[in-house]
Amino acid sequence: MIDTSVFDPVTGRIQTERTVYRGGEMRKSQHQVRLPTIPEFEQWLNAAGFVDIEYLGRDRSPPTIDDVRVVVVATR
Repeated sequence: MIDTSVFDPVTGRIQTERTVYRGGEMRKSQHQVRLPTIPEFEQWLNAAGFVDIEYLGRDRSPPTIDDVRVVVVATR
């Protein structure tokens, strides 16, 4: 299986083309995933009544584009 992914920062979407080789046959498919941005999370959390919102990347540092995941800590 080979995945080739491209991130479009304007739409917040990752477009992936997947190629699978199995039993001598090749199959291709595409899918996309939308990634909400930190400002969107901020709006959603504020609207839900959360305060003291903190976003943490690797080693509890501010998140960067290279972080695979972001931890959100908030109080309600």
